[in-house]
Amino acid sequence: MRVVANTAGEVVSTHLPPVEYSSLLRISERGRVVATEKLKTPTDAFGIPNAFLYIAQLGATLDPAYEPPAKTNVHHLIHPKALYHRNGPQSIQYKFRESPSLMVRMPEQMHNYGHWVVENAKMVAMDKMTQYVKEQEQINRLFKIGRAVISNPRWLEGMFGDGQQSYRTAEEYFAKQPNEAMFFDTLDQMEDGQVGLMPDRDDLADLGLHGATRYLGVLAGARSLTLQRESREVVKKMPLLYNSRKSD
Repeated sequence: MRVVANTAGEVVSTHLPPVEYSSLLRISERGRVVATEKLKTPTDAFGIPNAFLYIAQLGATLDPAYEPPAKTNVHHLIHPKALYHRNGPQSIQYKFRESPSLMVRMPEQMHNYGHWVVENAKMVAMDKMTQYVKEQEQINRLFKIGRAVISNPRWLEGMFGDGQQSYRTAEEYFAKQPNEAMFFDTLDQMEDGQVGLMPDRDDLADLGLHGATRYLGVLAGARSLTLQRESREVVKKMPLLYNSRKSD
């Protein structure tokens, strides 16, 4: 992606935030937009990227007056793609990169900006990737059960208007579907988390079916639960960090 500035010093491309709004972008002598430094990807003790800290880090380098365009897309926190995809979709590396909890929907312009100013995180140790994938699969499975338990009764109620026979057929189908007891039985049988992804099982149980399912939905990458709102808000709330970095 080549981004240049015109004679007035304005960024012609819409791929990146305007230079005047970023403390990490400048116009080179050749009239191109360049990054003045590269930030480290925020990671936890296991070297796994943290989506919320990543968003906050980007926001700290942008003027609070900056308002990213509304268009969004999905950003993978694990790069480069080729390194993780080269062994195919069944490999641990591939599944790790494609873990929903390591992807975030955010404004497209901030997505591009992140690639320019943030270094790729180092590859995580294989045993940690393997455990992370295992925990992600547990979370996904439990979330699907919880979602079905919550949504199926609503679906059954909607069958009232389709006639008695249709309703009876729906009842028979519903009787074979997941129920609340299955949700908690599955939770009891799951392994405890070891790399900070799988929540504490007792804490999940204390949240109840609906609360636990909502929490798991964030980690399972439910479509309606994204960091887009957080992306916009953090840009507006961190002027002190931005001003201090720009004055360095």
